[in-house]
Amino acid sequence: MRTGILLSIAAVAAQSAYRPLNKTTDVFNQTQGVSLGSPPLSVVTQFSFEDADLMIPYFMNTTDGDFVFRPDMPPNASWVYEGVYTSYTDDPLFGEDRVFMNGFELQNFTFQTLDEYAPPLVKVGLGLTHQPNFIDISLIQSLKDSGYIKSRSFSLFHNTSASEYEADQVLFGALDHGKYDGPMTKVKGYSNTTDGFVNTVPSILVDGIAGYNFSLTSQSIAIISDNKWSFPLDYYESLSDYFMARYNYDTNDAVPCSILNSTEYISFYFSGAEYRILEGRFFRNVEENNTTFCAFAVGSEVDNSFRLHRELFKNHYLVVDYDNEEIGIAQAATKPKPQTIEEMSTGIPSATPAKYFSDSNLRYSTVSRNHTDLYITQTAHPTYAMYTGERLGLSATESFYFTSTSSSESQDTKTAKPKESTEVGNNGSSDKSSSSKGDGNVQKTSGIFAFIACGLGMMMF
Repeated sequence: MRTGILLSIAAVAAQSAYRPLNKTTDVFNQTQGVSLGSPPLSVVTQFSFEDADLMIPYFMNTTDGDFVFRPDMPPNASWVYEGVYTSYTDDPLFGEDRVFMNGFELQNFTFQTLDEYAPPLVKVGLGLTHQPNFIDISLIQSLKDSGYIKSRSFSLFHNTSASEYEADQVLFGALDHGKYDGPMTKVKGYSNTTDGFVNTVPSILVDGIAGYNFSLTSQSIAIISDNKWSFPLDYYESLSDYFMARYNYDTNDAVPCSILNSTEYISFYFSGAEYRILEGRFFRNVEENNTTFCAFAVGSEVDNSFRLHRELFKNHYLVVDYDNEEIGIAQAATKPKPQTIEEMSTGIPSATPAKYFSDSNLRYSTVSRNHTDLYITQTAHPTYAMYTGERLGLSATESFYFTSTSSSESQDTKTAKPKESTEVGNNGSSDKSSSSKGDGNVQKTSGIFAFIACGLGMMMF
């Protein structure tokens, strides 16, 4: 079992050579990844959408090719409940050893230990603890509580040409306008949606999907998953039926691997904006008995959960602001550009709202089931036409994938039938604001930001 541990760094650490970054200016000068020990050593880092804490194994590889052991913990460390340990400011669990995230010295935060067989790297959770309290503090919550960032937010650039553990480059509480091309569109995110367990993860409202001669309108909230496609039954059946009709593929069987090279695409619609993904992304290679074939990678769970594989956004710059419930998506920069870092506080700066952004709201009612409070959520905004025509040509792979729909706001619209979902209630506070105007905190440099990134590379199916 993973062991959760609450670590409180002594206040005297602020006086060390590795003092905490200034909370108002040094958010612009983040250095990538986790460093720990005394003196701190940079270790290989992996980012996860579905976790909220740091996960620190017994030993880790360093970024310079060496390795380091996790700092020792006192044998009599007090535990709050099974697997959760607490350390106090005047009696830090790791003694004089320090833990840094992107250059920020962590103060109060939760982490999990991994057994000796775990990968030799630190996994960094980008989610939130669903019901935060004094013994369970997510990494992003810790950064905000310490005053390093103004909103619980992050931005992620995936460098497709970098090695696996250097591909993800993350900024906390800020975004870099030099990391994307063209406009950035913001869609509704939801801070009350969980992964089905304990963590709040990046979540997005899906209006529907469309392909050649088919479309489905069914508003549902989906979470962004590290490595899994899982659709509600109506989405799963619509997509499966499409491949059967279009290519005579029975998605329950092996399919020709030529589908991986298809230039046709499926459209997802978020808050009235279209995002295209190549059809081949829904299939994966399978090796069995020295034979390679391809199979449908989309599943349908008993709980009707909706998970979008992060593969959907690997060619895009992704920005998540939990406090203001916004997700920004833009085409990732294809050539090096000067960095222009802007701090986030009241939403995603310079992002254009999707067509139905302001209408994509949740309605909550609370019920009690087995002594647990649950939210019954509904979403509704006008429906609109989705493109179902031919989808051939290189434009499907070369053009900007995120575009406004062509439907008129005033024509052919009707109220969608609400889609209900059940979620564990979240009583955590959040600083809500509908504004996305920047607060003037922008820093530009003429050089390219030298990320020393150790992130999660392209996830394999």
